[in-house]
Amino acid sequence: MVGFNRRFSPAAAHVRKLFADVAPPIAVSIRFNAGAVAAGHWTQDEEEGGGRLIGEACHAIDLATFLAGSPPVRVFAEAAGGADDRAFITLRHANGSISSVAYLAGGDPGCPKERVEVIGGGRVAVIDDLRTVTTWPHAMLSRPSRLGPDKGHRAQIAAFARTLSEGGPSPISWEDIRAVTLASILAVRSLREGMPFEV
Repeated sequence: MVGFNRRFSPAAAHVRKLFADVAPPIAVSIRFNAGAVAAGHWTQDEEEGGGRLIGEACHAIDLATFLAGSPPVRVFAEAAGGADDRAFITLRHANGSISSVAYLAGGDPGCPKERVEVIGGGRVAVIDDLRTVTTWPHAMLSRPSRLGPDKGHRAQIAAFARTLSEGGPSPISWEDIRAVTLASILAVRSLREGMPFEV
């Protein structure tokens, strides 16, 4: 089991259910207002912390995978000024969906940290900071649904414990764990080499 917790959040589950009957492809856009971290901080160290894309943007890649309902098969990344923590990552998913992850340090800390937009099948859903979900058309949800804040940690641990005690498949498939992890690693490689990679 890998700690890809956001897919277990009530907000993510709500949006996944909303798009369950929408035929792919869909588009997913995720923006992290990551905040500044000193260059010497352990999370910036590729040996100790894996770097910020592998250590934190991986959660956005996994959330995009969950919402798209399909693992990434291609990744391309570019960064502003060569800074890994000011990067855009584009993913192509096996079912034809596309997603973008904007992992951006340097923003105002007063701005919400995470925003997710999902578009397809005549529907739009917006998750703000894993606290609210707003959907269009509004007939589907008359007002923003207040669900959080909940990043899914508790639900993920409960799902894993249930699997250990009762058996059954892993709460996150091996296919997703492998593809998300490789996409995170290849995003860093794409930044370095300036080209897309197949996952």
